[in-house]
Parts: sequence; C-alpha cells; structure tokens
Amino acid sequence: MQNNSNLYNKKRILHITSQKPDKTGSGIYAREIMSEGHNHGYAQALICGIQFDENFKPSFIEDKNYYPVYFKTKSLPFSVVGMSDIMPYDSTRYDEIDEAKLSALKYAFKKVIDKAIKEFQPEIIICHHLWLLTAFIKNLYPSLPMMVISHGSDLRQLELNPRFKPYVIENCRKIDKILALNEENKNLIANILGINEKNIEIIGSGYNKDLFYAKEYVDKCKYTNLNNSDIGNGSTQKKKIEIVYAGKISFSKGLSSLISSLNNLSFNKDELNITLIGGGAGLDTLEIKKQAENCKYNITFTGAIPQENLANYFRNSDIFVLPSFYEGLPLVIIEALASGLRVVVNDLPGIKSWIGENINKSGVIEYVQMPKMLSVDAPYEYELFEYEKRLSKAIETQIYKVLNLNKIDEKILDEIKEMSWDKVFKKLEKVLICVTSP
Repeated sequence: MQNNSNLYNKKRILHITSQKPDKTGSGIYAREIMSEGHNHGYAQALICGIQFDENFKPSFIEDKNYYPVYFKTKSLPFSVVGMSDIMPYDSTRYDEIDEAKLSALKYAFKKVIDKAIKEFQPEIIICHHLWLLTAFIKNLYPSLPMMVISHGSDLRQLELNPRFKPYVIENCRKIDKILALNEENKNLIANILGINEKNIEIIGSGYNKDLFYAKEYVDKCKYTNLNNSDIGNGSTQKKKIEIVYAGKISFSKGLSSLISSLNNLSFNKDELNITLIGGGAGLDTLEIKKQAENCKYNITFTGAIPQENLANYFRNSDIFVLPSFYEGLPLVIIEALASGLRVVVNDLPGIKSWIGENINKSGVIEYVQMPKMLSVDAPYEYELFEYEKRLSKAIETQIYKVLNLNKIDEKILDEIKEMSWDKVFKKLEKVLICVTSP
C-alpha cells in the first residue's frame, strides 16, 4: 500500500458490475482490479448484482461502501442476469428479459446507484461490460467520468440480442475511455460502436501471483511418482498424467468435443486422469456429465471451487486444456502457465498476441485450429470430427512432453510472472489519471 500522505491525490472509484463478482472470469477480473486499487491507496465502492441471501463483499471494501442489488426479491423476482447464456450459478438470460423485467432492472439499479453516488461521491465510475447497465448508467449520469472494461462476452451479447444494440451503442459511444483486453478486442469494439480507436486502451489481463505459482521443478514426484529410493535407480514407474479444465460446464466451452477427443487417445485408462472444474446449470451440464460417463478415462467434476483450491489443483496437474469456442481473454490460461502447466487451447482471436512471441514459440502452449463456426460460439457439426482429431493430437503432444520430463524454460516462467494484476492496474491507472485530469 502506498504511503498515507499520497491518499489525498487518489480518486474515489465506484466499481459497478451487473452480476456476481468472483464467480466468473469477468468477476475475478473485477475483484482483482479492486484489490489492486486497494493496494494502491484508492477509496473504492462496489455495486453488484446478487441473490437476496448472498454476500459477495470483498474484504477490502468497507461495509458502508458495499451496495448490492438483490435479485429474487419482490421488486426483482428473477435470478441475476448473466453475461453468458450458461453461468456457473442460477441465472437469467438476456433473451428472457422482456419490457417488464427490463423496467424492473433499471429501477432497482437506479435506486442503488443514486444512493451510492450520493453517499460515496465517486469521482469516476469503472463499469464491467459494454452492455445494458453500462449504457444505462452513462445515460443516467452523463457528466460523471466513466471507464468500462470490455470482457468479450458483451460483444457476444450484442450479436445474440440485437434488439438492445441501438441503445447500447448510442450510450456506450459517450463513455470517456473503453478498456480492451487485446488488439482484436479493440478493433471489434471500434467497428461495432463506430468510434475512434483513440478512445480505446488495451490493458490486457493478469493473474494473482500470490495464488498461482509453480512447484519447484526438482519435485520429480509430480511427473514420475517415484519414491525417494527409486530416483536414479532406473525405475520407469509413472503416475497418471493429470489433465485439468477450468471454466463453465457448457457446450460453448467445447467440453463435448474435449471428451470425444480424449476417446481418440491411445493411452491406457490408468495412465490419464481428467478433472473438469467449474459450475454449470441446465441441459448442457447434464448432457456433458452423461457423455463423460462413457469416456474411457476417469473424468471428475468438482463444481465451482474457490481460487485457492483451483491454484492447488493446477500445481498438482500437468496439462491444462481450454477447448472453448469463444472467449474474451481467458485469464485462466495465464493462471495455468504461472502454475507450471503445459497448455492446450483453441487458436482464439487475440490470445497469441496477448501471450507474446517468446511464450508462443517455447512449446509450452499447443494451439488448436478452430472449426468453422455457425454462430459466435457454436461450430458447424460437420467440422467437429476433424477438429477433435486436431485437439487429440495437441493433447497427445503435451502428454509426451510431460512423460519425457521436458523442462519448461525458467526464462519463460519469468516472462509469465510479469503478467500480474499489478501490471494491469498500472495501465488502468494511467488511463484513469488522464480521464479525471482537469
């Protein structure tokens, strides 16, 4: 934390997200930005959408500066509205929002926003997602400086729910600065909103270096399961290779294809273990779990777990796989890399430029060519057979690297360590200072 004498120069920040913080990629992003804001001495308040019986207040937000908007109440008698159609918790989709629900949403948020602005008196608002709530707030308080972080899922909603598009574009064009995750994200925002790219800054994504870190490579047991007496005596006994996924349990995350691709592998059943981490709801989750029962390898579903537990899973795994058909900027990739895992990921727009040339060329990541897409997050069915063969080959490549004890270059791990939340916040802070300067 910065010296108290510098606190008088810090702007008062009101953070606003329409959904639960700490439960999705964008929620974790919001929480980490607030955590860094606290570390840098900013006074902060939080508005978020939660169910009536929940509490998601971060420890670094004072009780008086916490302003939840409660769903499943008399005034908002439905679940929190999610930025994805499949959320890791009970949620309402935007295509289910009729005029009555939209009016209820606006009224509920306006009541809390008015209260927060009156009591906390923010000098700037930081919103998450270029979407309905952000547009509503800018229309409500046009003179209050605002920055918004686009997470990619907002651009997907613009395509899935075009009836909201005119209202979102009209008001989001007035935002002081838009923060993008990567160059591709920036270009999409500029084209969709029809604004100058100078109004968009790239700040990227990060990871929590206090949670996600690799075991020392001399811990050979992670790779060979040898007892101390076995090391060096020529034993070839191997442990199961641990393959892990983390994210929502849904078809758009490519999990059905992942399970099919695993069945293509030639390893014995007792050589691989697969863990799928994350929450899900509805038919997607049920069907994926049913498909997993017929996989020739053991697949474990953990449900949603705290970040601390996720970090422990990563440190005790070997390979992280993300077969998602659509992402903004999946920070879980960096979390996995920082934990010492090899990665298999679809060649999604923006990831390679974000990761950087050195890491891309190191072999620690295997990129899989995407199938042709029918819609923003659904591939053509006829493309899946060849795609799943490519996914199997990439997983197999990483398995052999693990079996052959191919060490990840320490320079690569050092480069990954530079992609921390502190670095991301410092980029955000530069933009914040410009926006709030007289």
